[in-house]
Amino acid sequence: MSGDQTAQAILGLFVLFLLGVGLLVAYIGFCAVLWRIGRKFQDEGFLAYCIPVYQWVLMCRCAGVSGWHAAAMCVPMVNYGAMIWIFGNIAARMGKSFWGFGLGSLVLVPTLILAFGNGKPVVETAERLEDQVAPVGMRRYLLTCVQGEMAGARIEIPAGSIVIGRSPQQAQIVLSHPHVSSSHVRVWTEPMTGSTRIWMEDLHSRNGTSFRRGTEQEWTALKGSGIPLGEGDMIRIADGVAEFRVIGTEGGWR
Repeated sequence: MSGDQTAQAILGLFVLFLLGVGLLVAYIGFCAVLWRIGRKFQDEGFLAYCIPVYQWVLMCRCAGVSGWHAAAMCVPMVNYGAMIWIFGNIAARMGKSFWGFGLGSLVLVPTLILAFGNGKPVVETAERLEDQVAPVGMRRYLLTCVQGEMAGARIEIPAGSIVIGRSPQQAQIVLSHPHVSSSHVRVWTEPMTGSTRIWMEDLHSRNGTSFRRGTEQEWTALKGSGIPLGEGDMIRIADGVAEFRVIGTEGGWR
């Protein structure tokens, strides 16, 4: 091999190396964008968003749609529609335009806004408390999230029941963490003479539910049938991915 051919071969290898590094950096940057969006909904680490296909399963969880949509991302042309659907639903869960951000995902910029903007998931399960009209003097009870993706949210326990889970089709309080079952735990109220009793039951969840009375320090696993709850009692979902406290306030249901 002549000196010119050797130089050309070395130059070719160097160009391929630079191309490979560039593609790797671009892929890591793409994974970082997905991770930034995902961390607003769940606690998966950055490396999970670097795994091909599984990264789209995680995005489906953020969007509140079936993880099977991730399979569509492997089909040419169909993947564009799947991307619009996934990012559109993510945007909708953050109180933004479905079509604006869904179609915008094809040009990346709106997706960067979802990832690095200040938007957060909107509480999808109850109307704003200040918009509710209730008779004065009647007691109502709320679940306030003290830990997890919905920290700070307050959701009224309705006259019927409310389910906490991962599936938007089965639960009213939707948690996207994979440790949460589709329908994880149910909380409901039982009217009594002059008062209201609150009950909770685990819906055969995979990772369990625990409760803690008032100022107690220890958590107790919920087993068997439902148990009554009082003001100040705590509910822990799975291994602590979310915790709720029961609080009471004046005013009844609309």
